[in-house]
Amino acid sequence: MGRPLIHSESLSETIDAVTEVIAADSKISAGERKDVARWIASRQGLPGAYANSYAGFVQEWQNGIRLFTGERVGSASALVLMQPGLRRHS
Repeated sequence: MGRPLIHSESLSETIDAVTEVIAADSKISAGERKDVARWIASRQGLPGAYANSYAGFVQEWQNGIRLFTGERVGSASALVLMQPGLRRHS
């Protein structure tokens, strides 16, 4: 795999990295899937999480995120939009 899946300072970049692999119809090893799933799960319910979902990082709330499709999303709605992607790829 060319790019790391876990981006330790960005939930959105981690989700994008996994999405890129899936979109390319590439494989993610069992070990990598487990590592990513554990890392994402570790973000659940942390301060800043919306309705006990997955907490992004301060810079994601302050600066917003860029979706996998390229659209820029402002801070208030950024992590809410990430939630369906998390469920779909888990």
